[in-house]
Amino acid sequence: MELHECPYVALERSPPPVPCMVLKTARVTAQDHWSMMGWDPWWSWVPPANGDPLHAMDIAIHRLRQSAPVIPTGLPCPVPMVAGALAYDLGLQLEPVRVRSIDQWHFPHMLLYAFRRWRIVNERTKQSWEIRHARPDDPEALAATQRQLGKIRNALPRPLASNFSREAYMREVAALQDAIAAGACYQVNLSQQFQGTTAQSAAELFRRVVTMNPAPMMAFLDAGIFQVISSSPERLIQRRGTRIISEPIKGTIGRGATPEDDQQRRVSLWQSPKNRAELAMIIDLVRNDLGRVAVSGSVQVADPGRIVSYTNVHHVVATVTAEVATTVAWGALLRAVFPGGSVTGCPKIEAMSRIDAAEKIRRGYYCGALGYIDWGGHGDWNIAIRTITQVGSSVLFNLGGAVVYDSTPAAEYEETLQKGETLFAAMQ
Repeated sequence: MELHECPYVALERSPPPVPCMVLKTARVTAQDHWSMMGWDPWWSWVPPANGDPLHAMDIAIHRLRQSAPVIPTGLPCPVPMVAGALAYDLGLQLEPVRVRSIDQWHFPHMLLYAFRRWRIVNERTKQSWEIRHARPDDPEALAATQRQLGKIRNALPRPLASNFSREAYMREVAALQDAIAAGACYQVNLSQQFQGTTAQSAAELFRRVVTMNPAPMMAFLDAGIFQVISSSPERLIQRRGTRIISEPIKGTIGRGATPEDDQQRRVSLWQSPKNRAELAMIIDLVRNDLGRVAVSGSVQVADPGRIVSYTNVHHVVATVTAEVATTVAWGALLRAVFPGGSVTGCPKIEAMSRIDAAEKIRRGYYCGALGYIDWGGHGDWNIAIRTITQVGSSVLFNLGGAVVYDSTPAAEYEETLQKGETLFAAMQ
């Protein structure tokens, strides 16, 4: 393996040849200052059709680590061992959900790559490094992945349209409120899916969303047959040593037209009993999820909520932390937290069942996760909201929000459109 310092390059300006992946921090925070671009894969992996996909992932990663002639240690930057994407639909395998929705696209539930080449940037200091792995191809693994990707379907060209009309979406919100009133659940994250056609390349869409709505957990995956463009602000899970962190988002309001109006909206969001209740429920769910793998007594709410502002919306973000034993594998971590509670609702399994029945078509990579695991076992994964998947000229993306007892159906519908303003604008 070779590592040398190189000039800072804005990663989103020049994606490398496919397959490739970009993990981009467009807003530097205490937890977010590494951006990464990987290309030239020597290994790739999708889970087998049968069996436990996360157990299979742990076995594949263990074998990958054992096959490495040199394990990078003591480096000034993280170096991903694997990077890729998890579809929301993976959660339908992991949990006892009665699945009735239609799988229109046949995306793999997991797709991981090991890249020979990485460019790593510290966005805080603007230092950057080039990493090159001297690895021979694993032709069997690469060929098996390519066969699975060949099953992905491409839709016919069509104007951008949702699977819900405004009235139908509002009816589903009202029906979920009835279920909540009956005690079946407390919160359900309902979404609508837009499908259509674009003349732009996925790389161009990514460049546009990075510019229009910079976020701390942005990602771009180009698998050749399809691409995922994510401008996510939300963290599913980060692992640094024995410390794990999740940063759920719950509570959204559109930006104001004037500074005074914008500030008033921030105050309104913070003081809203509905939004505070939504966040409290999800914090409890995330605490419970982390508690499934954490050292006893280590789960802490490090930040019960703060307002973070983006181009189109204000969000309320919380931080939940825990400690885990070094022996806890990534499969166990993902099994505990995936899909993220903020994009399902609670109780999680009941919410997922109602999402599947209401939405009727699979979410694909929306509300899944994109991220990496490095050679030291650390890693970082987003929740894939504000995320477009592109297949040829076809695009699909979902926009959603949390339904609770005191939701207003019309307001819930409008909130989904506010969240999607950047995506709509990027495709024009």
